[in-house]
Amino acid sequence: YYRYTEEFENFYINETKKLMSEIVDNDISFYFDYSNDDRFIFEPKYFRDGHHMNISGAKIFTPILHEDIAH
Repeated sequence: YYRYTEEFENFYINETKKLMSEIVDNDISFYFDYSNDDRFIFEPKYFRDGHHMNISGAKIFTPILHEDIAH
């Protein structure tokens, strides 16, 4: 399975990360980037298509996101 970010040019990825770092205030807002997360990028069984998780993927991802938000 391919990485989600392979569809985008590096410029777009870098600009997105730069923008998010300018927007995020780590005291009240957070940005988590899972676009290259090895737990998901090589697992097509977790995706409905190249951009969206299916129910199986969501069931795996939701507790991870919850844990990251909690800490």
